[in-house]
Amino acid sequence: MHRVIVIVLFAFLGVSTIRAAERLEDPYHILTRHIEAIGGLEKVKAEKSSHLEGTLVIEGTGIQGTVKHWRKYPGRSRVEIDLTVFQQTQGDDGLRSWLVDTNGKVQYQTSEAVQLRRQVALHDEDYEYLDRASQIFTLQHEGLAEVEGQTCYVLKKSNSLNQDFSRLYISTDTFYLLKVEEYQPDQESHTYFSDYRPVNGVQHAFLQRVVVPAVNQKQTISVTGFEVNPDLDDSLFSAPVTDTRDFIMPAEGRSENVPFQFIENHIFIKVLINCRESLWVLDSGAGQSVIDRGYARELGLETSGSLQGQGAGNTVDFAFVTLPEFECGGIRFRSQRIVSIELRSMMKNAFGFEFDGILGFDFLSRFVTRIDFARELISFYEPENFHYTGNGSVLEFELRSNLPIVTAQVDKQYSGRWVLDLGAGDISFHYPFAQAQAFHERPGREYVGLGAGGHFHLNICRFDTIEFGGFIIEKPIISFPKTEIAGAFSSEELIGNLGNSLFKNFVLYLDYAHQHIILEKGENFGKPMEMDRSGMQINLTESGQIEIFFVSPGSSADKAGFLKGDLITALNQIDIRFLDGIMALRALFRETGATCYQVTVKRGDEYITLPLQLEMVL
Repeated sequence: MHRVIVIVLFAFLGVSTIRAAERLEDPYHILTRHIEAIGGLEKVKAEKSSHLEGTLVIEGTGIQGTVKHWRKYPGRSRVEIDLTVFQQTQGDDGLRSWLVDTNGKVQYQTSEAVQLRRQVALHDEDYEYLDRASQIFTLQHEGLAEVEGQTCYVLKKSNSLNQDFSRLYISTDTFYLLKVEEYQPDQESHTYFSDYRPVNGVQHAFLQRVVVPAVNQKQTISVTGFEVNPDLDDSLFSAPVTDTRDFIMPAEGRSENVPFQFIENHIFIKVLINCRESLWVLDSGAGQSVIDRGYARELGLETSGSLQGQGAGNTVDFAFVTLPEFECGGIRFRSQRIVSIELRSMMKNAFGFEFDGILGFDFLSRFVTRIDFARELISFYEPENFHYTGNGSVLEFELRSNLPIVTAQVDKQYSGRWVLDLGAGDISFHYPFAQAQAFHERPGREYVGLGAGGHFHLNICRFDTIEFGGFIIEKPIISFPKTEIAGAFSSEELIGNLGNSLFKNFVLYLDYAHQHIILEKGENFGKPMEMDRSGMQINLTESGQIEIFFVSPGSSADKAGFLKGDLITALNQIDIRFLDGIMALRALFRETGATCYQVTVKRGDEYITLPLQLEMVL
């Protein structure tokens, strides 16, 4: 899960009942008339602080609760959301933004994108967009549009600091602000305003409806109380001094050399819940930990709500669940609030075995985590007691929506910010960046990817180099979505995800407290990246048979005549049941050299044996 989307907007602009006798064309004139309508610029600017309370309902989910919002100019804010199943507090102390998640973890919003938005907001608070000579804001009149049966002027407000922009829909009849559309590279929201009431001579909307198109989420905010210019102490806007401590480490403050299983470039670690042990994936690309919905039912855990979030390749339905105390690597965790999704059945088909959850930000952010990929050993350290004495490469990362963001460069020219994603098997460009760079024109091979959001088609290409943390890896294999998709790989602010096909070259330290990464050369540094040489992708059916679910066009499998839906029954006349499962078969399909197999498949009621010549495809 890349993010739980709960968006609360407090534009809180209003109108009077001024009539427009004529249609206006000048966007600055239109917006000036709007400011006059809500009470005039002098009264609007006189609002130096405010306190709002209201109810928040996420439609169609059964989730509702309260929201409180404080503002103090310049640049300070605090929002508290309590939806019972989900609590979140976030704010800005005038110097930096911060957030406390539903499990009490404090994080500071230090990314460049957040800092630029803070700068834009400061200029916005000063109503600089009304100035035709502004070096920051630009207004455009885009014509007329209907909003809930009323004709509106449509004004586009953009800025010179980032790519964000908004569209304001102002009634041609009353100059009410009826709608605002907010666009960011990774997010879009539409807010509708109604129920205007005067407060200290300025009209404010007491009812707001927020629509998030990407996940089809609708929120209704009903204001129950609004106070202008209350006396607010600056300490209200500061992040909590103490951070959460929801785990108990061994007495020495560390848990070292815990074995993990590295399967298909994924890290599987054992988790003990209610005396039941199961495998979970370690995933820094998960903004919140996840439990399989069926496993949650087996443990007797109740789920609450029904929402959508962003997964790999698409959106994903999820609900909230309270995870009881659990143990991992000798560390005991207290109860945590995480999310549940349909995970186990889909992943079992791909991996050939069941795993029951994903350990994401709620787990990894508590420690300094050391991962030795070659030796398949992981260690956890208390951040306050960890002191690094090696000679590895140290680099900083940003923390954005609970995800570590790093920089890397491909082929000495494609530079940008990437998600450091321990839950990704491979390196992937996001679709917008791949499209902008015309990567689809490069020679490559088509495959199908699998994530929490389901299946999606990828192109896979070999590049010359990737440079990360001062290290250069030769001939990396990098994928990108074949077509535009929803979910995590649709981001425009980030250019891609770095996965374990890169990280397995290293011993990697991940330190959330100090937002540092440390890289040391691992025993497998520089080994060629492995990939399938057959051109076919295989899955387990519900009955445990090995099925071909995709044949890459132009590949060896395609040329040999294999088809989607074929069931593999034998390899070189050896029954597939004696080949140690689907993972072993995939390993055979990655063999080097001019390996040739005789593969027997069942197609309908017929058994067919076809020759399969492995080949270097990239």
